This record gives sequence, structure tokens and C-alpha cells, in this order.
Amino acid sequence: MNERKYLFFDIECANNYQSKGKICEFGYVLTNEKFEVLQKDVFVMSPGKYEKFDKSIFERDKTFKFAYDFDYYYKSPLFPHFYQRIKNLMTQENLMIFGFAVNNDVLHLFHEMKRYNLELFDYVCYDIQRFIEHYKKVNNLTFHGLGGAFEYFDERKEGVLLNHHLSRDDAFMTMRVFEYLLKKLNLSVDEIIEKMPSCKINSLEYALENEKKVERRFLHNKLKNEWNNYCKQDINSDNKIALAISIRKHYDLLSDMMDWIIKNNYYGTNDYETAAKIVVASDTDKNFFKEKYPLLAEKCITYHEIKNKKIKF
Repeated sequence: MNERKYLFFDIECANNYQSKGKICEFGYVLTNEKFEVLQKDVFVMSPGKYEKFDKSIFERDKTFKFAYDFDYYYKSPLFPHFYQRIKNLMTQENLMIFGFAVNNDVLHLFHEMKRYNLELFDYVCYDIQRFIEHYKKVNNLTFHGLGGAFEYFDERKEGVLLNHHLSRDDAFMTMRVFEYLLKKLNLSVDEIIEKMPSCKINSLEYALENEKKVERRFLHNKLKNEWNNYCKQDINSDNKIALAISIRKHYDLLSDMMDWIIKNNYYGTNDYETAAKIVVASDTDKNFFKEKYPLLAEKCITYHEIKNKKIKF
């Protein structure tokens, strides 16, 4: 049986507009089970002729610097040029894949494959950030991110040789952090994964579920805007119903209550004071109003009571 290999990868994006990363670098380090480097490389690619680099990152992080000039990225091939090499790399046998905050990289790859209508491929990977966050909590440590973790664990003092935010070097730092963490904990790769199964990510399952969440969030925000516009009607009526935040923050409850209010000839308002009733999600929310807003508490009625026709004006 062939020896197992470990792949550490990292992705840099030109931007992440509309929560869809446009990749400009795919870097990786391939090792054996002794963490000896077998291969490493970085695929530099254009995010697309009309895709701008998000320069707001320089305001958020004064130390941030892209590894290459913008012109170099734009003159490089597009993602499809590297697709087969990336796929072959990540789907080879006897391979375990790791990354730092790798859930983000999983989504970047997924969106690029969809963007260019390429066949989606599936893989399993493990998020080293989750191991590190647990280690920090247990040991009361305060360093941040991959850079902070690498600086803390850098026994070989290799940091001076590396270029932060060059994806190949970030992948190398990820590998070293994991290697040192296993050494400190005296655990094997399989043992640390067994202790923290939540670090495992099934790429397609995760990406497709995230896509559903994004779509649902979009629909929810659209519905909240519809509710707010509906409440702007200047109507002088005693039949006004307000929806508490506990209702508005749930898409299904908000949708159901809007339909109910309109169907039963009531009106909506965001003003608790002028509302005849305030619909809350549960008895717990009712108790919250009693403690926080005692003068409004008598107006409160739960979603369950509404659905069971227990509302009276």
C-alpha cells in the first residue's frame, strides 16, 4: 500500500464580492507522513479581466500586501487553465487535505468551478484553525490567525524565509503549525481528528448547504424589506399588529405572519406603542417583555396563540 500523503493548500482572492471569491492564487505543499515536503507550488491566475481587486483590505489590515503586482495577476491565465491540475492534485489516492480556515477556501473553489461551468469535484478536508482555536482556549493563548499561530510554533525560525499572503508560503505555514501542534499534544493525525470530528469538511456537501443558506438569507432580507415598506402605510387604525424581533429574525415565522395579517385585514407596524398586539415567538419572549417593557407586556401574544385563533381586539 502506498504511503499516505498530506496536502496543505491555501487560496488568495482578488475580491469576494457577493460572497463569491475570485481566485488569484492557489498555493499548496504536498508532504509525506513525516511532514517532509515532496512538492510545493503556487498557481498564479487572473481573477478575470473585469474583476477588480478589493483594496479595502489595505484599510482593514495595514500590513497586508499581495504577493505580486496587480498587472502580473491580470496577465496570468484564468482559473480553467489550472483546473485539471488542481483536481488531479486534490483527488489522488491515499491523500488527506488540510487548510487553515479551510471552509472559506472550499467555497472559493466551488464558486470558481461554477463560474466557469466546470465539473464539480468532491473531496474531504480538515480545518486546522479549529484545532488551534481549541488549543488556544485550553492554554489561555491570545495569538491571532495563521500568522500568529506560526509565530508561536515556529521552532525552526523559518518565518524570515516566508512571504505572508503568498498562498504557497501560507500553505507551508499551515503545514508547520499542524506538525508542531501534533508534537506538543503528542498525538497522531488520526488521533487529533478523532478528538475533534467537527474539523472535517465534506466539500460539496458544505458548499451546496452554504449556497442554500445564502439564498435563504437573500430571501429573508427581501422579505424584511417588504415588511418594513408595508409598515410605512399611513393608516389610522386600531387593528395594527407589530412583530417582535423574535418573529422578524426567522424567515418562516415572518412570512407566515405577514400572510396572516394581510389575509385577516389587519395592518402592520414597527411601532410597539401604537400596536394593538405585539406578536412574539414564544412564552420566553413574552416573559422578556414583562421584565423589560412591563407597560407593553399586556399587548404580547405568541405566534402559537395567533395560529390557534386566540387573538382578540
